[in-house]
Amino acid sequence: MNAKLILLISVLILFSGLPIAAFSDVSDGAEPAVITDGTGRTFVYNEPTEHIVTMGYASTLTVAMLGEIDKIIAVDTYSTYEYTKDERLKDLDAVNLGSIYAASNNDKIVTQFAQWVQAGKMSLDDTIILTAYSNANVLRNLLMNEVGFTHVLIYLSITTYEQIVDFVRSMSIIVTGEVSRIVDDMNLVKETIDDRLEGITEKAKGLGVWYTASSGEFSVGNRGSITVSLIEAAGGINVAYNSSVSSSTYGDKSKIIQLVEANPDVVIFLSASYSKSVGDFRNEVLGGNSSVKILLIDKNWNNYDPDAAEGLWAFACAMYPDLFEGPAPHTEESSGSNLLMFAAAGTALAVVILIAAYFLMRRP
Repeated sequence: MNAKLILLISVLILFSGLPIAAFSDVSDGAEPAVITDGTGRTFVYNEPTEHIVTMGYASTLTVAMLGEIDKIIAVDTYSTYEYTKDERLKDLDAVNLGSIYAASNNDKIVTQFAQWVQAGKMSLDDTIILTAYSNANVLRNLLMNEVGFTHVLIYLSITTYEQIVDFVRSMSIIVTGEVSRIVDDMNLVKETIDDRLEGITEKAKGLGVWYTASSGEFSVGNRGSITVSLIEAAGGINVAYNSSVSSSTYGDKSKIIQLVEANPDVVIFLSASYSKSVGDFRNEVLGGNSSVKILLIDKNWNNYDPDAAEGLWAFACAMYPDLFEGPAPHTEESSGSNLLMFAAAGTALAVVILIAAYFLMRRP
């Protein structure tokens, strides 16, 4: 075979092996993303949202943790730094629209958004996240049907760790256009716990204790709450579960004492709404019993934001101290940007080689 022809074939083989596809796929753009909100309604995203309104502390914090706090243009009162004292929201520069708890504030919100659209501060395709209160359904109808907004998502009830991860994943796609490493970290925490508990036959016991500040009353977690889900996701048994009780919580101080006496090795997960110390709870409810392990729940663990992963890890550490300790696991840095860089460099190199081969073939 002609030596020049052999050289050309070799160059073409080399060229075909370079990662050009990775580069061209990105330039072609990704497929539209379909997001399903907490009501089962679907929304299509062709690109990340330019602006976002987050009416709910969990959604506001999630966007901030995803590195897109500058996209937030409006929030509710309970998302502000002044209210939350959360340092991650210190740089939040958004309009406080008050609360969506009652419908009495709906007209103000609708009017404000309509004015922003007219002034060019907002687009009808921008994203609005409504959470926590049933009035959100009424407000969405007003915003979509009367003003014309196309992306008004509602999340009223998230009660499992899996749902929290799905929520963070959706928010990540909405504001960044991709699944954040934060989501990978949340999945890694659960996978690590599952792996280490494989083969464990005797599960640890957990008890979620609620405290209602307005009445000063205690109750225990039965079902349908993030705290109960974290106990179970961390490999524990909820000793307060009662199939004959339909409510998410029930009982009082006496029920707590009864469950502790029946399960002396139980770990109590105490609601963040209890403003006193763990020692105060031990004396006030348990009669000074020092043998029971008590973990005070951070308010962000019991919410649908990325901090729930830290909470899940803390629950596992409390119930299985011999298997879990230290900080929660995290994934390694993504190499996606490096892949694109090498793909582009490889393409350039291949072009240079082909040009050189072309001139070589022309030589007599």
